[in-house]
Amino acid sequence: MFYKASKAKSSMLLALLSSILLLGCYNHSSKNLQETSKKSPQSSPTQQSLKEIKKPSVTYTNPKIRTPYRDIFYNYNKKLTSTIRNARIIIDKEARRLFLYSGSDLVKIYPISLGLDPVGDKERQGDRRTPEGKFYVCNKNPKSKYYLSLGISYPNIEDAERGLKQGLITQQQYRAIIQAIKAGRKPPWNTALGGAICIHGGGIPWDWTYGCIAMRNSDIEELFRVTPMGTPVVIKGQSTMRASLEEETPVSK
Repeated sequence: MFYKASKAKSSMLLALLSSILLLGCYNHSSKNLQETSKKSPQSSPTQQSLKEIKKPSVTYTNPKIRTPYRDIFYNYNKKLTSTIRNARIIIDKEARRLFLYSGSDLVKIYPISLGLDPVGDKERQGDRRTPEGKFYVCNKNPKSKYYLSLGISYPNIEDAERGLKQGLITQQQYRAIIQAIKAGRKPPWNTALGGAICIHGGGIPWDWTYGCIAMRNSDIEELFRVTPMGTPVVIKGQSTMRASLEEETPVSK
């Protein structure tokens, strides 16, 4: 009987000693882990990847459009009510922006969309390209299919000369275009060179027109109101044209 009681006490003591030893090891391990974390803190892989992400320097209004301009909303909230004096328009196809000037002073920048084939100069009817070069507003249509429209004087003299050399237009059509441009009228829009290129409404979800320049309806409404007939319009394509255009019409700072 005495032997059994002693054996039971010994088992209890061994169990107690084991528990004490295990508890000590656990506390020692926890202390080491805390010290290690204090000496060399490490972020999780997710936190590290988030820290490495840099915010873009330019805010884009359309994920399909990448513009080099930081002032893409220059005066965009400013409402224009009266006709712009010495109005001038520059359209940057690459940036999808329309710049409205009063003389050499930048008045406002508008976002735009282009033709279904936006790269390159327009060459003929149906190529769905937006023309490049120097033009002027030759028509204002308040009953346009696309809300409102400002007609552009395409084809110009350079287009007519190219079309004649390529056999796209006749001598008679060539003369008609030249005479209209020199008189500041609307050139023929019914030749193989194409025509009826306008700045109009309809929205800017993507490049969707047949060569025209599309704007938001609220924007074309304002531009239609303040832009007079005969306003010069320069449409430029690749960035190689940027220097000459900036020399011609410097941006106000």
